[in-house]
Amino acid sequence: MDEKSTVEQLINNPEGHKLLLSSKTRLLYGPEECLHTIRQLCADNKDRGA
Repeated sequence: MDEKSTVEQLINNPEGHKLLLSSKTRLLYGPEECLHTIRQLCADNKDRGA
């Protein structure tokens, strides 16, 4: 994100959800179980933030 972001901020949000998708400054957090569906819809990591 930027030089002020910490590793903890990028991995977990306060509710314990995981970082699922990111696109520049936008981050989407959710339950880790959602990653399975995201991987099925968008197999290539570079396309997931679009």
